[in-house]
Amino acid sequence: MKVLCPGCNGLLYETNVIAPDGSQSSAGKPPAIHNDGDDAYITCPHCQVKVVMLRSDTSAATGFRPSHVKP
Repeated sequence: MKVLCPGCNGLLYETNVIAPDGSQSSAGKPPAIHNDGDDAYITCPHCQVKVVMLRSDTSAATGFRPSHVKP
């Protein structure tokens, strides 16, 4: 799945794809998540804005998903 920047609509990263048989294929290196003391964020490689990432805990793992562009 392609995850797009909420600021410029450019590609931030791609997530792993899970096939119907349950196997996973890697869609590339996961993005580096940074922390500025207030928020976890990814820097968009296209427009260089900080995209705030929300932590998403499940029973299987901890992950992050994009929220909004940090001013």
